[in-house]
Amino acid sequence: MHLWHSHSRSGKSLRSAASRWLRSLLCAGLTGLSGAGFLDAGEIRLLPPIREAAKGGGRPIEVRHAFAGEALEIRGLVSGEVAKMILDLHRTAGATAVPLGEQVVPVPGGPGASEVVARVDLPESAAPVKYLARLWNEDGDKRSLLASVWVHAVPRAYLPGLSGRSILAVGFDGTGAGEAWAADLRGAGAVIEWSDTLPAAPLEADWILVRGRPAAAALAPGDLREGQVLVYFDDSDDAATEWAVDRIVESPGKGRVMTVPLEVLSGFHADAACRVRLLRLLSDFP
Repeated sequence: MHLWHSHSRSGKSLRSAASRWLRSLLCAGLTGLSGAGFLDAGEIRLLPPIREAAKGGGRPIEVRHAFAGEALEIRGLVSGEVAKMILDLHRTAGATAVPLGEQVVPVPGGPGASEVVARVDLPESAAPVKYLARLWNEDGDKRSLLASVWVHAVPRAYLPGLSGRSILAVGFDGTGAGEAWAADLRGAGAVIEWSDTLPAAPLEADWILVRGRPAAAALAPGDLREGQVLVYFDDSDDAATEWAVDRIVESPGKGRVMTVPLEVLSGFHADAACRVRLLRLLSDFP
């Protein structure tokens, strides 16, 4: 069964992705792809940088989020001493893993490190599904594991716990026109009100989403009722990239206040990692 094929992207998407990979390399202290000592023969460094290592082996283990029914790209830098790279895919449930197929991943030749791209077409699903993708070096009849990637596939329409949720959006365009994230939230049953300024406490909304950094007189967790969440989406140029959380402040029996980059919200519609991360911050989404 053929599971993988190439998907075209807009020039803007490619430039954005390239920018993220470059930032990842720079953050990892890497100044080039072919420097001595960067990769040993047959090793692979997944992009973005490795966040977790396998116990005892040091092989890269990554966790990625993607949308079910769409394509996922697994990118990495590999040394030139790979005989044949194979990527296989398993659907997992508990201790059970069902093989779905495999493919050969083209590896450019030549000295130093080369970028490799494996594209995976994830099946459609009505609920979240977990997959295991593995990259192998195949030399004759012997395979050695290069990397493992856990893939959490989330259907685009899967937005649990949002029906009837009240949201106050502050500092946006006032109507939500052009805000893809707002359309997604409304489509899942949430009710959004728009405001130019943050009202004084107490607030009735379950979630308060504010564009911009908190002002000196900003609301504190103690100003909120239990279960209320106030999120300041930092839109400054020096905000942390991707979906890092700058700070979370909670009060017992009261609400929770956090500051995250605006990129988390703006990426809610198109980026599965942003969607899952934001829902986890806002609710009890698993």
